[in-house]
Amino acid sequence: MKNRYLLCCAILFFSCSNKQQDVPVYKYALEQKDSEYYVLNSDLKNGIAVFKYANAKDVLQNLDLKFIIEKESLNLNQEIYTITSKTYSSASLEFKMYQKKDVKNNISTLVFNKDYGLLASVSAEANFVLLKDTITALEKEVFFKELFINLNKIKF
Repeated sequence: MKNRYLLCCAILFFSCSNKQQDVPVYKYALEQKDSEYYVLNSDLKNGIAVFKYANAKDVLQNLDLKFIIEKESLNLNQEIYTITSKTYSSASLEFKMYQKKDVKNNISTLVFNKDYGLLASVSAEANFVLLKDTITALEKEVFFKELFINLNKIKF
């Protein structure tokens, strides 16, 4: 519980600025035991928030995310994602969920907040979270369960 509180404080701290420089980010994949280290740099230019996640070991793993503010859509590595009605809430921020347009068999969902950046990707291909703090294996499991519950929530 203490680590969750620290995570929420970190999210709040980093969300106060539109520009983030050399922010350490840890990628936790559901399918992998160890985390990967990334460096986040973001900026706001001409109505587009740009988030660049640079992998410390493999440039092919870099993520280039653009948030088009006017359309409220995401562009991740040339794939377009549109906003859905689903959300994920942490203690301090609300994240919106975005899905690919024109998807027939494989739904891919991004969990995003314009101040924080990309929190998670959930799809048949890869499931991961990007956190600005380290977590344990148990915390990772709980985090993914919460995401899946929010993604699959049925409203009556």
